[in-house]
Amino acid sequence: MFSILGGTINALIDSVFISLKLGKDGLSAVTLSMPVYLVLCSLGALIAAGGSMLSAREAGKENLESARHFYHSAITLALITGIVFTSLSVFCRPVSVLLAQGNALSELIYQYCYVSFLGSLPFMMLYFPVFYLQLAGKRKEISVMTSVMVIIDSVLDILLLFVIPLGMTGAALASVISTLIACLYGFACLNRKGSDYRLDPKLFGLKGTGLIIYYGSPTALGNFYDAIRLFAVNALILKIAGVSGAAVWAILNTLSELSLMIVSGIPQAAAPMTGVYHSARENTGIRVLFKLEIVVGFVMSIVFSLALIVLHNPLENLFNSPEDLVMPFISLGLSVLANVISTIWSVYFNASGQIVLSNILTALRRLVLPVAVLSLSLVRSDLYIWNFLPLSAVLSIIITWIIVGTISAASSKDKYPLSGMLLLDDHLERENKILDYSVAATVESVCDASERIKEFCLANNMDKKLIMRMGLAIEELLTVMIQKNTNLKTIDMRSFALDENTGIRIRCAGESFNPFEHIDEDEDFYMGISMLEKTATYVHHSYTLGMNTIIILL
Repeated sequence: MFSILGGTINALIDSVFISLKLGKDGLSAVTLSMPVYLVLCSLGALIAAGGSMLSAREAGKENLESARHFYHSAITLALITGIVFTSLSVFCRPVSVLLAQGNALSELIYQYCYVSFLGSLPFMMLYFPVFYLQLAGKRKEISVMTSVMVIIDSVLDILLLFVIPLGMTGAALASVISTLIACLYGFACLNRKGSDYRLDPKLFGLKGTGLIIYYGSPTALGNFYDAIRLFAVNALILKIAGVSGAAVWAILNTLSELSLMIVSGIPQAAAPMTGVYHSARENTGIRVLFKLEIVVGFVMSIVFSLALIVLHNPLENLFNSPEDLVMPFISLGLSVLANVISTIWSVYFNASGQIVLSNILTALRRLVLPVAVLSLSLVRSDLYIWNFLPLSAVLSIIITWIIVGTISAASSKDKYPLSGMLLLDDHLERENKILDYSVAATVESVCDASERIKEFCLANNMDKKLIMRMGLAIEELLTVMIQKNTNLKTIDMRSFALDENTGIRIRCAGESFNPFEHIDEDEDFYMGISMLEKTATYVHHSYTLGMNTIIILL
């Protein structure tokens, strides 16, 4: 969430400083230039999101080598694409004329777009540290990277707008340079010793490019739809409300970018976990995660909406707006409340591999419905223009509910029907072949977990002597992990009895710790773990998303 907030703060800082230095024309020019920036972000998001989604799914299957291959293939593709778009800066003049819609802002737009095209590579590459540091469980590094970007952009805006008056060129340069420095820091963090995503020259290539584009398409198309929507909405608002309406829209659009911390940040934070859980068929974890997203998103959206209303006077002064913005802010706040729900839904389908459905929902939410509802103001002059924001968001929820409900109902005749809202195949849980639960990191809870494992194994007709030995060994394993990680709060457990394999999976947060590597250090302390290693047919430890995962097959 903070990584998205940082990018939004950059846009907000640019808008405020440009408004103070260049006035209403400068602010309008930045908004009219945004489609170019969004196209560049679309390409970066397409490649980095696709690569990280595939890496997350492979990590959920414990295929870390394959996850690293997708990482390097995605970087190769992004480098090539960034170089191509940098060379396209020679075409900025006709692009700026098109974006200006025939008004006098084309020169300001040209200055901003030209520098943005030259900065194509850092704008695209920034997505890799954001997605892959998250996948590696390095949240602090993301916060530092984002803070570096915001601070440097603020300093450079002041320097290049007020001290060295470079105008729009200076504002665009500030964004490019700050993004480049943040990008370099992020890759340095990913390349540290022990990281699963260190750069390896031997792995660079374009293998899996088709899959990367396919899995990244919802994220990328979302940004691309934003670019088209912004172009269309800019044109419609200029036609309906003129330059004064465009100035109000510039403020609303800037503040709506700030809301992306919530609307996009929450589902994007959950996407790698959803990918890992879905590839491991962990439906219980997915449901817990989805509910958490909805609750947190709704609460934060209410706080954001109330803040807009309470702070409307300072915000009007900040943007030097002569217009009363209370009603436009209410419309924007209501749209955030509805958008967070529909975004969580569509990003979930992307992370769970239902790409076509996610693309359809994304197109409706981010392009078709907003433009269609706003277009009504062309034929109905009595409609309040800014109501297109909440109305289109609410319609998106309703249509999503209808589409998902229809798919679920249609699957009811299948051997394994899909659940109502998340379209999950949960027949293994219904048949008692999988048991997911969490236990507190205490000795008493460990004993309870052992008993639940024994009951599950007995219900699936496993050997009783093996069950007793495994129960005792699991107790000792969990006890060791608790003692070695004093900050541990809970441990997620899974017992599974499938046709292909039967066993236990243990997952917990904290520092990376593989107990099977320490057996020789203290034979008495690790006796139960040594017995478990000899009894099991397979044991494996991995560390993904900041979590230890231990797989034990019987």
